[in-house]
Amino acid sequence: MLSNKCCLKKSSITKKVLTMGTVTVVSLVVLSVVSSAVIFNAVFQRRTVSPYELIMSYSDSEAENYPRRQLSFMSGEKLLKGYVYGEQNQKGIIIIANGFNAGASGHLGEVFYFADKGWTVLAFDGTGVGDSQGDSVVGLEQMRLDVLAAMDYIKTDEALCELPVFLYGHSAGGYAAATLCNDERVSAVVSISGFDSPLDTMRFYAAKYVGVFADVEYPFIQLYDRYRFGENGGIRATEQLSESKHPVMIVQGSEDETIPYELSIYAACEDENYDNVRCVLVDEEYRNHHSTIWLKAASAEKLLEIKSYKDEMLDTYGHELPDEVEEALIANAAAADGLLKDVNEDFLGEVSRFFEETIK
Repeated sequence: MLSNKCCLKKSSITKKVLTMGTVTVVSLVVLSVVSSAVIFNAVFQRRTVSPYELIMSYSDSEAENYPRRQLSFMSGEKLLKGYVYGEQNQKGIIIIANGFNAGASGHLGEVFYFADKGWTVLAFDGTGVGDSQGDSVVGLEQMRLDVLAAMDYIKTDEALCELPVFLYGHSAGGYAAATLCNDERVSAVVSISGFDSPLDTMRFYAAKYVGVFADVEYPFIQLYDRYRFGENGGIRATEQLSESKHPVMIVQGSEDETIPYELSIYAACEDENYDNVRCVLVDEEYRNHHSTIWLKAASAEKLLEIKSYKDEMLDTYGHELPDEVEEALIANAAAADGLLKDVNEDFLGEVSRFFEETIK
């Protein structure tokens, strides 16, 4: 009788332990999923542009020399705003695929150069950026969906629909452009400073902030990314490049601090000898960083100095900037406008000729 009671007691304890263990595991899973959602919403939320942001403006003189037409199109449920330049040109249309949080003015220097070389250019604010709708930029794969939406729009625009389409992308836009190399509407692609895997890139940046916990959280980041993007989530650029139907140029800076070599599309495909894929490593000093590849070296050097000073001041003072520091940052931002438009004609000429080769 005593033996039976002992067995029943042990069985009861075992059930309680199993129940507690199950509840703990489920709680941890739920907490991780919620944490992933919180991380996504925090990292990808719509960002307010500060008065000392290093961005370009569209001046009155530029409006006279480079007139543009405003347009809008839907990407999912969000209305995106953009501009088309050089509509008088009939060579082809280049879609500018922006980097993370960059807007329609993020590559004005290249836009003006391409327009001068006979191209029509479409630049737009992505989801959650500038004048476009959206409370956030959603995730690293969103620009891919926005570019697809831009191509859908082009086919409905009578002035643009007959033009061959080319993609010129940077960073997240470089990833987007590379993953669309097999789209039948695309004639050629130039991808600059792009990452191969959005999931690996998120894991890399998570590890910088939370260390080994990034590995614990990674499966749930994957899960939430798939929830956000469905079949468009987690695609590697090299999955598409390995069977590229159209010419692709992959460009990487040797000192890229934002998308380091190990994350880059360049690293993933430089030794693969993919058909139709050309890899270019830019190692010229000052031009070999994440956002200076298309600039002249002298202007790139000055921009890097301005950015370094800005980062140092923000790290030191946060948002409580002394008046003299804030004035200096605003003055630097004004000076940066011209530097950002001081493009490297040798590099962009190479890009233009690369595109032209597909329409000869």
